[in-house]
Amino acid sequence: MKTTTPHWQKISRATAKNDCTSTYQAQKKKLKTSLKHVGRLSITTDLWKAPGQRIQYMVVTGHYVDEFWKLRKRVLSFCNVPPPHNGVIISDALYKCLVDWEIENKVATITINNASYNDVALKILKSTFHLLKKKLPLDVEIVIEETNLRLPTRWNLTFLLLFADMEFKDVFLSSMAARMKAKFDKYWGECNLVMALGAALDPRYKLVLIGFCFPEIYGDKLDQNIAKVRNSLYDLYDEYVVMHSQAYNEQLSQQSSTKVCSLSSASLGKRVITGKSKYESFVRKADTIQLVNFDLDIYLEESVYICASQAQGEEVLDSNFDALEWWKANILK
Repeated sequence: MKTTTPHWQKISRATAKNDCTSTYQAQKKKLKTSLKHVGRLSITTDLWKAPGQRIQYMVVTGHYVDEFWKLRKRVLSFCNVPPPHNGVIISDALYKCLVDWEIENKVATITINNASYNDVALKILKSTFHLLKKKLPLDVEIVIEETNLRLPTRWNLTFLLLFADMEFKDVFLSSMAARMKAKFDKYWGECNLVMALGAALDPRYKLVLIGFCFPEIYGDKLDQNIAKVRNSLYDLYDEYVVMHSQAYNEQLSQQSSTKVCSLSSASLGKRVITGKSKYESFVRKADTIQLVNFDLDIYLEESVYICASQAQGEEVLDSNFDALEWWKANILK
């Protein structure tokens, strides 16, 4: 290096370690500051194991929408989780990560795999947060025993077995389909609120897509599941209205405090609460209550957004549509 760059000076391993640590701490502080302005985060977590090692690491990733309406993904933790890997250990490691980033009260969803210990971990976390919802991916896995092809002298027997099994292929296909159906019913037998609410908040689909798909999926339980999605959507909206109202009231309180501090001590002694100020406070509260479901009703009643272009007389759907950009442009909705 010194031959190509004469001014280069070698640094020690300790110096390189300290530089990396200080850079990490600086970036962590910067990210933690930005997360204070985020309303909700979705968390994904999994255990990773390096090939040839017994050590397992837990990776925790946060997904959120920033102030510019951009979907962000940041790795919050990558730490060694010592065995045994049970629900208590997993929940404790995840909770410590959330507390360290000061986002334990901002978690909207947690996405995990279908390991049994994760079910126990989520039950422990649910008892604390009361807002966590479990979303398990559809993981269809069919285990087929490998045929022994390592002994060439046995290939004739393997061929005869496979040839005989061909007559019973319907039995094997039926068994495979039954396992796939059991896996499907386990994860999709009940309405998946996370995906349904995501579709409802997409202006291209809203509740129209649910009304289109649910009859094919749920049959007799159609009305029950549609009502479940609609009620959950309104509950989620009401929750965000409360959060927005609290932030708005805090802002008004800070502005009012600033005005009061700017007054003279004489005017402070004469300051009284007038009937007009009481009336304005009443109007603000009444407007907030009336708008709780009014805006959501308008959004759902409006036609879905059709992002299509005409090409040779045929409609070509725009695959580059960005729902976050649409909400940014229609923020007043």
